Amino acid sequence: MICRSKDSTEVQWAFRGIETPMGVASYGNIGVEDVKNQLPTEEQIQKRISQAEEEFRINRSH
Repeated sequence: MICRSKDSTEVQWAFRGIETPMGVASYGNIGVEDVKNQLPTEEQIQKRISQAEEEFRINRSH
């Protein structure tokens, strides 16, 4: 979940409170840390959002 306000961007994994059923699988040979290490960091996501916003502003002004 990515939430953006005027002054900040907040990135969180959001699985609590999901109303729709979802499948869950367990794999003994895959560690959570291995998966997390392949995902972008919160800072990388925030940076990319800022870049996308700037690109949008530039394209909108042309």
